[in-house]
Amino acid sequence: MSQKKTPTHARKGSGITLSHAGPNSSLKGSAEEVGIPPGALGPDKSRLPPIAGPLKKQSRRGKWQKRQFQAVNHYLVYYASAKMINIRCVHDLVLATKISVTGRFGYFELVFFDGGDVLSLKAPTLECAEKWVENLVARQQMFVKHAPTNDHQRLRRGTYLERAVKDVVHAAYVAATPPAVVAFDAMRPEERRQKYTRSFEGLFAQMETEVVAWVVQQQTNGNDGNDGGMLAKDDGQKRRVEKTVAILNQILHDLNKVHDGSLACC
Repeated sequence: MSQKKTPTHARKGSGITLSHAGPNSSLKGSAEEVGIPPGALGPDKSRLPPIAGPLKKQSRRGKWQKRQFQAVNHYLVYYASAKMINIRCVHDLVLATKISVTGRFGYFELVFFDGGDVLSLKAPTLECAEKWVENLVARQQMFVKHAPTNDHQRLRRGTYLERAVKDVVHAAYVAATPPAVVAFDAMRPEERRQKYTRSFEGLFAQMETEVVAWVVQQQTNGNDGNDGGMLAKDDGQKRRVEKTVAILNQILHDLNKVHDGSLACC
């Protein structure tokens, strides 16, 4: 059983634009002349739904050509056929100024450099075009702040890809995580311990204040006798136990969510 070849170059004449290249850059040309960014070859580190398939692209002469497209990290790559061996062209989504559906029959386009270059595409259906646009926009937004637009060496190393994904995942983690757990994820272990401890010490102190105030109120409202005072204290103790159990259950719930990955530490 033969293995699928890893694409390493594009056919001569295929236009390619790197993320640090402007519309007048001398780094535009064939893939052999410029070199394909590692991020366009995979693996796809974005954690976004994979998307690939045949699309029609409009050539410079206006002819619609069927090509095999695939989104990888913040690149839209296309091949001449479904064998996906030789890359024909790589488009950097970070450079796109507009990615949108342009027609109800599956047309959509990517505009680069403020209208200086337009990639017109056609999907089989409008729904398919909308999925492509949604996916490509998400990729652009994930990497736009991290792609090294003026550093060719960093672009080639590709280490920014993991950092961009990590930042997005961490932002989602912070948004969905109780503040006490976020504090526990601080940089220094001792600081983590102190912040996490103070958060729940505050809950216990608040609970104790509420219970004591309740007992005093009960005694003031007619439970002045010894029996009444003892009953109020007993009820206060029950409340204290119930609230303590509730707080401990919340702590356990938060820690379990971290442990099972639903609030995975970044």
